[in-house]
Amino acid sequence: MSCDGTRAALSAATGAPLPLQAEAHLASCSECRAWAMALDRLPDRLSDWTAPEPPEDFEARVLARVRRLRRPARVLALAAQVAVFILGALAGFAGAQWARDASWMRGERPPETAVEPALDVTDDYVAAFGRHR
Repeated sequence: MSCDGTRAALSAATGAPLPLQAEAHLASCSECRAWAMALDRLPDRLSDWTAPEPPEDFEARVLARVRRLRRPARVLALAAQVAVFILGALAGFAGAQWARDASWMRGERPPETAVEPALDVTDDYVAAFGRHR
């Protein structure tokens, strides 16, 4: 049996007897014997270990970091909404322009612009209010 196979068998044994091949490998391999002894001492070493106490401001620091991480997500969501609005407006404008400009392709005459009547109204307005001064 290889070193990896023996170490896997040792880890899986948890108090059960080892396979004969693993026992034979342990008898001939000093590195695996040292590994087996370290594995036997591991529960005692873990029982002596205690988790370190977190700093007093640990919770406040974690919450502050979470808030900082959320802020860019909100900004990104708002930017995405603005971008969608602008793209929609541009698409609508482009579609209207294309439909107006493409009318000549269908043999239609483009609509006339009403510039002259607007000027007539403006002239009348200026003339009417110019007399009252």
